[in-house]
Amino acid sequence: MKVLLVLLSVVAISFASGTLSGTPSGTATYTLPGTDDQLDSYTYNAAEQMNNIGASFDDYAVCDDYNGMHAYLETYTMWGVTTGTAPTALEVMIIPDDSGVPSASGPSSQVSYPATVTDTGMMYGSYTIWLAVIDLSAAPVVIDTPVWIGPHRADGGNWYPIGGTTVSGSEGYRTVAAGWTWTPFSDTLVAGDLFKILEGTPYSALERNTWAGIKNMF
Repeated sequence: MKVLLVLLSVVAISFASGTLSGTPSGTATYTLPGTDDQLDSYTYNAAEQMNNIGASFDDYAVCDDYNGMHAYLETYTMWGVTTGTAPTALEVMIIPDDSGVPSASGPSSQVSYPATVTDTGMMYGSYTIWLAVIDLSAAPVVIDTPVWIGPHRADGGNWYPIGGTTVSGSEGYRTVAAGWTWTPFSDTLVAGDLFKILEGTPYSALERNTWAGIKNMF
């Protein structure tokens, strides 16, 4: 029986595609963590949910633009779906901006952090929509705007971050193969942004440059 379960799990992951389709249902039963340090917010809205979403595991990746304050990113909250088990950790990718699009050089930072995952009570087709709170507080990431930020799953499971059809700034981008050839959501899905909440501590560019200069003296 254990061998069969392992084989079924491997098959499910092997045949997971780069796109998942579904429509929202259910009733929300979760409460968002309170915060007064929001840098950017597009909270889940079933009425705006994209009916086709892109994968962010293996060679698949998704990201969205951030043009707010320079900051130390401490928490990344998002909504996502998996056809397997919910993640306990997720990577946060920081991708430089290249004239308004994600850089083809790939992430400048791609680190795995612990994630607290909650069943929202909502469904995407036949799959649970999970609220994932990625905790970067032990090692906050510096984000200098403009920049692109996205989640990625690297533990062998699959992950499909959910987005909405309201676009603020630039629409989201995705990759569908090895490498960092980014294409806008609208090329294969529909124009939209990722549902997410970014939290952290703002800083000035002068503050960071001053500290960098002091460190270089030692």
